[in-house]
Amino acid sequence: MGLSILSGYILGQYGEPDSFGAPIQALGTDPQFPFLSTGMFNLETLGPPQFYDQRVISFAATYKNIEYEGGVAMFLLKWEKLLRQLKFETAQLELQTEVMGTYRFYWRNRRHPDTFLERHKESDFQLIQTPDWYFGFGYRTRSGALIIPLTEDQIFTADGFAYGDT
Repeated sequence: MGLSILSGYILGQYGEPDSFGAPIQALGTDPQFPFLSTGMFNLETLGPPQFYDQRVISFAATYKNIEYEGGVAMFLLKWEKLLRQLKFETAQLELQTEVMGTYRFYWRNRRHPDTFLERHKESDFQLIQTPDWYFGFGYRTRSGALIIPLTEDQIFTADGFAYGDT
């Protein structure tokens, strides 16, 4: 039990370079664990040529024992509430724990043209379809395809967690 690190990014929707600032600034300082605060994001405003076509916002934070007592589920509720406010294409998070291992989480927005159709179910994707996005575990490309086959130990399940129960 101890230090956990959550890090990742949110890739903006094409043609929407400045859509992140206001919703992330509105987070302020979160007083409720697991924290999701403005200062955990890199909001440096850079324009082209500092980024190509789409803006990316990075995120990083350390937590004590977030993988226990429903911490991951509570964090994902906050994260997804924020994602609903953003014009984003994809988002990925990596959770590194001292004891349980490393887990990766992936979201692909369904608001832009949905080219997946039924492919999200295929073995090279294995994504969960929700009304807002496709969600998946494991090591993935930016488009959502699995880089290596998904194994059971890559699916976060501590404290009975199952995606969709959040």
